[in-house]
Amino acid sequence: MTMPAPRWDLSNVYPSLESEGFKAAVDDYKHQVAELQDYFDEVVVKATAKTAPKELASIIGDVVDRFNSVYTLSATIVPFIYSYVTTDSRDKLAMKTLSEFEQTSLPMDKLNVRFKAWLGK
Repeated sequence: MTMPAPRWDLSNVYPSLESEGFKAAVDDYKHQVAELQDYFDEVVVKATAKTAPKELASIIGDVVDRFNSVYTLSATIVPFIYSYVTTDSRDKLAMKTLSEFEQTSLPMDKLNVRFKAWLGK
């Protein structure tokens, strides 16, 4: 007697890659990254070694909080996508979604590098 292969039920995370919940999470991710970019361009880069310590601490705290929020959301989205890619490498929707999300993640990677460089000044 052959048993069917087990299936992962991740509907408690998002119903599917095409669901409104998943699309909303990706949109929220994009929105948060865009806001972080704006904050970095408008506030962070203007802070220098002459900035008051309390103001500098507030800026650093805000950036860290924003990074944490984006990374927390990403920590749900990425494994969800990979759950499809790793179980069916022929799933074109999953591969497309992964590729799109990787491209969406590039600005975050750049911000991470910029923030580390800014901290090192």
